[in-house]
Amino acid sequence: MDFKTKQRFRRLAKAQPWRKAGPAYKDAPHEYVWWQNSKLSDFRALKKIIQQHGTMGTWRQSRYRFLNVDGLVYWEMYSVVNRSLACSLDRGGYPGPAARVKIAKRFGRKD
Repeated sequence: MDFKTKQRFRRLAKAQPWRKAGPAYKDAPHEYVWWQNSKLSDFRALKKIIQQHGTMGTWRQSRYRFLNVDGLVYWEMYSVVNRSLACSLDRGGYPGPAARVKIAKRFGRKD
């Protein structure tokens, strides 16, 4: 991905109304943005960059296209774009204890 595209991606990602994933994802803390809570053209542009520049990877037996930018991985699933720390992909989506602490500290819910 060239510098200009990465800068655009950073701007688009920063402008999104990220929400912490709910209790159902307690063992996989992350944030997400839903197309209905976002400016649709920006959401589509974010997804397109992930699709064009991401690489396929496995997370807990599922395959997704991941884009790693500044230590965060982004992946899209239909009407949602997700993000977590890059270490969340360690060991196929089952990161070790130290990585889990970092992920929970950054993305864990406070409720």
